[in-house]
Amino acid sequence: ADLSQWEDFTTVNWEDFTGNWETGGSGQVTITSTAANHQLSDDTNVLVFLYIKNTGSTNNCLVSLNGSSGNFYIIIPPNGSVHLRGDGTDLECNEVYVKSNTSTTTIEYIIAKE
Repeated sequence: ADLSQWEDFTTVNWEDFTGNWETGGSGQVTITSTAANHQLSDDTNVLVFLYIKNTGSTNNCLVSLNGSSGNFYIIIPPNGSVHLRGDGTDLECNEVYVKSNTSTTTIEYIIAKE
């Protein structure tokens, strides 16, 4: 197999990306264990990128991608972070909810939409 052009496919830099994303929400917030209080954006546009960092030092941040009553499958430990790209059709900015596993924690986040 000819792998001479492999680097062309593996070298991707943010500064080379030419798409235009708009911010669907961002900030630094303190969250509690009540998910209904922590919708990160009320924007109904399609989510293309999500970044959340748990800036707390004790408790986990739990993330749902299907509303406040959805499953919180993503767990971000203290000082950990997660980023993901949306599917481009179904995941909307307003479907992202967060909560602390106990008591409170703090997060910083950014949501990008097309």
